[in-house]
Amino acid sequence: MQVKEGRPACASRKNELGERCVQRSGKGKGVTFGAFTSGLWQIYLENRKVKPSTAYSYQSMLTRYLLPEFGENRLDQVTTAAITRFFSRVQRALSAKYRLNLYALLRVMFEVASEYDLVGVNPVRRKLRRPQGGARKKLALTPAQLREIIDNAKEEYRALLLTAAITGLR
Repeated sequence: MQVKEGRPACASRKNELGERCVQRSGKGKGVTFGAFTSGLWQIYLENRKVKPSTAYSYQSMLTRYLLPEFGENRLDQVTTAAITRFFSRVQRALSAKYRLNLYALLRVMFEVASEYDLVGVNPVRRKLRRPQGGARKKLALTPAQLREIIDNAKEEYRALLLTAAITGLR
């Protein structure tokens, strides 16, 4: 292997060997979370043909919560403990469903980063930090309450309300 101006010979080769050279030399390990989200993550989303609404939702979560928390950190320095602390901080402020969405986004992002050899191990661990989804109890009217509403409604709405009550429409 020849060395050219202090660099490995493979550094000047592209595509096929380019990623391997970066991996061996360690140059790929210095990518920050913020740089990853605006670069390789965007390419991943485009390749996956993610719906615009999903991309918007991801960007919203990134901008509001994840970039302020992890943006300046190198990907390989984001630890399981840091992710645990983050979810502990947002536990009271966010609904269980939103925390699950954040968790799922972080998990996929680090899986993609792992595929690019930017992290050795995915720090988002299911057993340690996956938020629990809280099932909400839904309010339901009693049969007596339904009967009262239907009886007190205008005549033209009674058939509609009765249909909704019998079929369980919401």
